[in-house]
Amino acid sequence: GSRTMRFWKNFGIGQVLRRFMSTNQFQVGLAGNPLTFVPSPDESQQEFKSSSLFLPFHNLKPLVSSVSSPSSYSSSSTPMKLVWAEYSQLNSSLDSNTNVVYLGDFNQTSYYACEVKDESPLNSRGQFRSLFTLLVLLSKEDAIILAQAKAFIEWHSLNKFCGVCGKPTKSINNGRKRVCTNERKEGVPNSCGRTIYPRTDPVVIMLVIHPDKKRVLLGRGSRHPTGMYSCLAGFVEPGETIEEAVKRETREEVGVSLSKVDYLCSQPWPALGGQLMIGCIGYADGEEIKVDETELEGAKWFEVEDVRKAYKRSLEIKDFYQTQDFRIPPPTAIAHTLIKSWIETQTPSNSE
Repeated sequence: GSRTMRFWKNFGIGQVLRRFMSTNQFQVGLAGNPLTFVPSPDESQQEFKSSSLFLPFHNLKPLVSSVSSPSSYSSSSTPMKLVWAEYSQLNSSLDSNTNVVYLGDFNQTSYYACEVKDESPLNSRGQFRSLFTLLVLLSKEDAIILAQAKAFIEWHSLNKFCGVCGKPTKSINNGRKRVCTNERKEGVPNSCGRTIYPRTDPVVIMLVIHPDKKRVLLGRGSRHPTGMYSCLAGFVEPGETIEEAVKRETREEVGVSLSKVDYLCSQPWPALGGQLMIGCIGYADGEEIKVDETELEGAKWFEVEDVRKAYKRSLEIKDFYQTQDFRIPPPTAIAHTLIKSWIETQTPSNSE
């Protein structure tokens, strides 16, 4: 009603959303890892305890199974869960060339991720499944752990050789670093012994608000399931601020200029490696859309009631590839969080 419009005029959508954040109604999907990282006293490979558990990957796919009972660190029951193997079950696969990454501890148990070359000994435990179709089927705790584990495992697979001298690298510090095996020569630059650290790429993702504040701009890429629309997104370029990246990507993808950008939240995203998704709200100057078809398949403005229905569908659907109805990404995606927060500023309960 009129009170809501006066409030928005005085404070702006960004401040309205931050009020929801402060009351714990604004929750990012992949945040709150249940595992606690305990630093190793040295950089040698840690001796595995008999109680240690390992999450096996094969070709960057994690081992999962149907849920009969939740994991020890999760209280929720969902269709799928991560499968953790004991050291004795993987002993033949864990040699000096195996990428093993320490993830953290929970209840005096150490958890690791590892890449196995032979999947056959583990086929009776579950199936190795692509992450793209998996996150929505896992508990929040499993999804968060998987995001961390997959980012490390993929980083290892892409850094087997030194980018300076081309020699092989090896894993140290419980899988949290790699070092070039070519011994450094004193006084000779780049000679080598280079230490390589895990990489995180910043990506801006933005919900663009129409000038009338009653509509939002959503787009879809060719890889999206039919009917699914999401927020615009793109990598931060060297030398850019977050705000500049949001404005540039919006202008490039849909031809819309933004007058203002508000930062809201962030979360990791493991689908393409190790990205940090930086969630923002962008305020459009106009409504004309010019889609760059090399970037997007389509984009348009959506009314709040249509977005609200799409949000409800995203909570009910377990397989995002089995329906063609208009919907937004699942709760594990930061786009879902941004869209949900805008919807809640539009509800009748918040206009009184």
